[in-house]
Amino acid sequence: MDMHPSILIRRFGTCSKVAIAICLCLAVAIVCATFYRMRSAVTRTTERYEYECPMHLEDVGDLIMIAVKKSDRITQDLTSLTNLLPCTPSQLRWRTRSYLCPAVQSLADPKRAGSFGYTYLDWSSRQFARIEDVPGDYPLVYDNAYSNHLNRGIYVLKVDGSVIWDAGGAWLLEFSHTHPEYHIVVPQ
Repeated sequence: MDMHPSILIRRFGTCSKVAIAICLCLAVAIVCATFYRMRSAVTRTTERYEYECPMHLEDVGDLIMIAVKKSDRITQDLTSLTNLLPCTPSQLRWRTRSYLCPAVQSLADPKRAGSFGYTYLDWSSRQFARIEDVPGDYPLVYDNAYSNHLNRGIYVLKVDGSVIWDAGGAWLLEFSHTHPEYHIVVPQ
């Protein structure tokens, strides 16, 4: 069946408009799906850290107390915890040890306490001989960067073992202003 060229042009023109509309809809759908997946990934990561980070800090507190009982003195830094609970290279890479902050993306170095993602306060260098002498509401360990939690705040482990969410670092900042003699470094 022969078709006249003008009919073919009209049909082809209509088909190309439909094809363009379909491609445009697909492109919009792909962009929306990608945005949703990225947003969902950030939300899932944030939610994961909201329950995982406090648990890690509670474990860090337990390890510190074990180290204190074992040596009968306050632990001087977090690297001593690697002696209690050694880390394999894959555990360092995946940050599965409790003394490694799960939110930090860089590789931890067991010889460098700052790479753990936490700041530890050695109260023995700040006038307290024993951990029992440190008031329970004093900070012991906290996130060393706001970026660990999308710049919204930090988790703080207190000497009494409780973990608090410190929005914007306000509690720690107030503590450092109230007790300037302890030279508390507030995260940036």
